[in-house]
Amino acid sequence: MPRVDADLKLDFKDVLFRPKRSSLSARHSLPSQTSLCSTFAASHPECLEHVAASSGSGAADLEKLCSILEAIPLIQYICLDVANGYSEHFVEGEMCAVIECADSAHGLKAFFILFFADFVMLGGMSAGHDQCAGEIIEKDSKKFKLFYEMSSDTAMKKYVGGVAEYRASEGRTVQVPYKGDVENTIRDIFGGLRSTCTYVGAAKLKELSRRTTFIRVTQQSSQMFT
Repeated sequence: MPRVDADLKLDFKDVLFRPKRSSLSARHSLPSQTSLCSTFAASHPECLEHVAASSGSGAADLEKLCSILEAIPLIQYICLDVANGYSEHFVEGEMCAVIECADSAHGLKAFFILFFADFVMLGGMSAGHDQCAGEIIEKDSKKFKLFYEMSSDTAMKKYVGGVAEYRASEGRTVQVPYKGDVENTIRDIFGGLRSTCTYVGAAKLKELSRRTTFIRVTQQSSQMFT
């Protein structure tokens, strides 16, 4: 009888990191929207009893919130909007309670670092940029670049003259959307790492693996707009 290993195996899509209490402050704050809010209030005064003024937890956020409330005194509710409900800067606020949050989609390649990796491969994520070899392909007014994995038929024909008789092509050759300069993607990766550090309370990258707890999930993100 063939042996069947029935133990549950998890992939990266099956787990999320659990946010923890953090002393780190928020990563950014949004520009003031007082003018836009005043325009909406003047145009739709009947809606104000159902509208809440949203604010972050920083000092600058409080200043913006006060300016909105002064401009629109009919607003009755305030929403404190933070990504990590365990943040001490949020929990220490008056009349605030700790909430359970296990839904964050900012991990990116931080997942691999959380699992004690020292390096990551970004072949697929870095494909399609100016720095990649190959010409830009235009199709139906859209731009693409050719991407092939090193075990693909394309790569083996290019570098070793073809697929050897004892093996098969195991990689893909695809046209990926043209993405411009790779600097923008690298910036997104760094942003994901910073978000991850904030969620788990890690001040440095080397702290991620020991500060992170993973939880099993059936879905990582909302599919409403996909």
